[in-house]
Amino acid sequence: MDDDAVPRLVHSLLAHPEAYAVASNLINSPVTHWLHYHTEAILPYLPEPTAPPAVYAETQWRASKLPSYNGSVSSVFNFSAPAPYANHRWLPLPRTSHNLLKTPIANASYDAWGTAWDPWAMAAQQHYSFFENLENLELDRYWAGNSAGIWNMQFYHYNINFMAIWGRTVIARPFYYDDEKAMSEMVPKELGMPLLVDTHAIVSHYAFGKQPELLSTDVLARYRAYANEKVCSSKNQKTKLVGLSADAGIHDYWAGSP
Repeated sequence: MDDDAVPRLVHSLLAHPEAYAVASNLINSPVTHWLHYHTEAILPYLPEPTAPPAVYAETQWRASKLPSYNGSVSSVFNFSAPAPYANHRWLPLPRTSHNLLKTPIANASYDAWGTAWDPWAMAAQQHYSFFENLENLELDRYWAGNSAGIWNMQFYHYNINFMAIWGRTVIARPFYYDDEKAMSEMVPKELGMPLLVDTHAIVSHYAFGKQPELLSTDVLARYRAYANEKVCSSKNQKTKLVGLSADAGIHDYWAGSP
């Protein structure tokens, strides 16, 4: 999460008493796939078609260290295709709208349950684009909404992975069977208090349970490399977890199961 994500959410919640809650701007969320596509935050990337001839050095997070994509772009990438091989990378193409149309993000829609809900490839492209924007200090690419960066969901579904909400608001109405649907749609509509998104409060969401193929990329290793360089002390370096695969599933991964 961005350094100022928490204070931004708190500030926005205080500044907007009409809001049910204020959510962060998520990297890898169905709605923000579409939003970031149209703010030009998502860049053209495709998976490396074949493994490098030799094992490449320990993964680092900087996109500038990646080679350019040299595979075919004659047709639109099948965004539901299986991962090509374990620990594969995604490589950049020249930044053109034509190239972007050949990548998974071209299938994004402003629909929480649409084409952006399942595809692991769309998530991988989001993460790799984020690393490039992070390296180039271009996180403002993700900003949208009004002059303060507030995007009003207008009682539409949004993911509740990271948000600020008052305790009194939580107890004002009971939740339904689906906590996310309740907190982003049903209860806000009943109370007449929309869920707002502070698009300046950027938080990266690794994966949904329906995206186990992300474990076949080196995305998590890149976040680990960033943490080791920028956040962790010399005595608290993050090491690679072993015994995990896409077959295990994301939920098993978070539980630490092999």
